[in-house]
Amino acid sequence: LRRALIIEPESADAHWHLSLLLRATDPESAAAADHLAEADQLLDRAITLAPDRVEFHEQRAESARMASFLFEHDEDTAPHDDGMRHSRTHLQRALTDYQTCARLSGSRHHALRVAGMLHQLQRHDEALAAYDKVLAAMAADDPQREAIVSMRARSENNGAGEREQMAQALESVLGNLGRDRNLNEDIAAQALMSAAGAVRRGKRVGAAIDARL
Repeated sequence: LRRALIIEPESADAHWHLSLLLRATDPESAAAADHLAEADQLLDRAITLAPDRVEFHEQRAESARMASFLFEHDEDTAPHDDGMRHSRTHLQRALTDYQTCARLSGSRHHALRVAGMLHQLQRHDEALAAYDKVLAAMAADDPQREAIVSMRARSENNGAGEREQMAQALESVLGNLGRDRNLNEDIAAQALMSAAGAVRRGKRVGAAIDARL
């Protein structure tokens, strides 16, 4: 691929394929960081050479989305009720490329990615509008409709819908305990119910569970 780029330096495909190959480097290897940096540069160059290639923008969006996961909290952090932390900068980069993908492809998949990124960026009203646009273009009996309605519900009430879904998930565990539970199971059930209530009030899932279990 490097020889191909010497022969044809304006080849967008050669830039892209070399970028993919470098991105597949073992993350534990000594050269991993350098390979990823070069992969990003090659992908940027491929997009410059062929700005209408959807797969190029999608690859860059996915790379930015994966790079968004954080373990430390800082001023760039977009925290979520599930306890995950993301870099707003990387999420915004992913959103921009997904918006380009949606414009170029017109596909439902990319439109839903846009809506999901808006939700992660806590731009809930924009996320709802994006989901509504997808739903408006779907048939009433489309088999994916129910799943998309559920995805949309997360952004309702300024994100409270997602907290409600997580609270219900915690409460669903109670069904596994049965009616004839022992004292320890009863204490666990009460703790789960209390954690679910805390999540509904805005507590993050991990913190709600840790405080009670």
